[in-house]
Amino acid sequence: GKSTAVHAAVLAPRDVQIYTFPNIPDYTQEKAILVFPGKGSFSLEQIVASTLNEDNGVLPEELKNEQCSKFPYTKIVFIDSTWNQCYGMVQDNRLAGLPRVEISSRNTIFWRYQKGKPKEYLATIEAIYYFLVDFHKIVLKKDYCGDYDNMLFLFKFMYDKIHELYDHNSLRAYTRD
Repeated sequence: GKSTAVHAAVLAPRDVQIYTFPNIPDYTQEKAILVFPGKGSFSLEQIVASTLNEDNGVLPEELKNEQCSKFPYTKIVFIDSTWNQCYGMVQDNRLAGLPRVEISSRNTIFWRYQKGKPKEYLATIEAIYYFLVDFHKIVLKKDYCGDYDNMLFLFKFMYDKIHELYDHNSLRAYTRD
């Protein structure tokens, strides 16, 4: 298939569960946060600051009241679908009320063209990887030394395979503005 979320499940089967929408858990009763950009999303820096009472009223009350020294969530939720489908899924009651975190902007190297979407719209495995890198630096406050690079093993394999079979300059994903 086209999903890159499967890469995470293969490489970290004890830590990753994949569900097919609409058959998803009700995350509203868990300490879960949704990784999704847009209005109402906060950066990791804002979330960490809120747990240290340094937010100056920026974050909602539910984030301020969490009793955690650094990061108040135990479950990180990613949506794996086309970007057009994602917007409908986040309206589902089991996801709509979750706090949201937005990872720092990065360009995708995904080989599939996403019509009308900017280069900052990442493949799911890229989003997982960059979330972990940011979490490592911002929440754990540690230097990043490639700790999660293996998460991209299958992604890199497919990237190399696509570029072996096709001319890089002929792929629309790399010729868009």
